Amino acid sequence: MNSKFAELAVEALNAMYDHNSKVRTSVGRTDIGPETLTAEQVANDLRIIYTELVKADF
Repeated sequence: MNSKFAELAVEALNAMYDHNSKVRTSVGRTDIGPETLTAEQVANDLRIIYTELVKADF
């Protein structure tokens, strides 16, 4: 695993989840908060982002 791509994938995943949690709480219903995630969902998202970064190979 290329550590450069892994770091970029984690940054993208973090930004995506951070954005999603802010969107869900700013729509007007602050009682719902961010959506809960399972470790499986996070691993799948990370795998997809990493795979796409490796394909791009920039």
